[in-house]
Amino acid sequence: MPPHKKILVARSMAQLLKKLSSVNFDVIGTLLSASPGGFGLQIGHMARITSSSESVPPPSPSCASSIRHYVEERWTFFVAEEQRKNPGDTFDLRFASSFCAAMSKLPIPAADQAARIVLYHVDLAPRNIFIDVESGSVTGVLDWDQAESAPVEAAWQMPAWLWDNGASGSNQLRWVSPDDIPLDPQAAGIRRHFIEEIEEAIPGFVDTVRGGKPIFELLTFARRGLYSVETIDDARSFLKRMGIEV
Repeated sequence: MPPHKKILVARSMAQLLKKLSSVNFDVIGTLLSASPGGFGLQIGHMARITSSSESVPPPSPSCASSIRHYVEERWTFFVAEEQRKNPGDTFDLRFASSFCAAMSKLPIPAADQAARIVLYHVDLAPRNIFIDVESGSVTGVLDWDQAESAPVEAAWQMPAWLWDNGASGSNQLRWVSPDDIPLDPQAAGIRRHFIEEIEEAIPGFVDTVRGGKPIFELLTFARRGLYSVETIDDARSFLKRMGIEV
């Protein structure tokens, strides 16, 4: 897509994020169907199924409205899942206590206060977004099956794929600094235009992202869990920066 078209898409992305942020919730969690027929909505924690023969347990309801409560609730859920699948294992338990300890070492003054919780599409990447090629308008968004109600520190992220051709298109696991300026003048212009548009649409968006890296990382581990060797290594590195060895 040529740069002048990406300028139009940047404005549309700012408006899309504004719409998502206008949908508010009281608790943090994954959005789940409340019935087999797909009617209604509940917010909870869904077990990860690793075998086709494994029965699906009902989701655990979510009660967390603050960042600290959510981190504690999620790791309690992971530990319970570990015991359900592998009774006696303590791997997730060790990480659970470490992440809860990390809370006290991070600059999160409002950790115990009710968070601003908004609709979060966890994979808002080009492959999931329909764009009108003439106007640059977003006409549709796919892949809502893992949508969440999330604190803005997790939900508000920079769509770096607009100006960085090397970006994967998904901010699901990696925080992107709003202050990273591309060397290419056209790419830098697209980034600058998005920042102008998003600040008009959601005042304070950029400052929230700028100051939210440690919270974003903490919430990412709580949201995703330790599902691969890479995420385990990332978790250990994150905790080591906090002075915590696992």
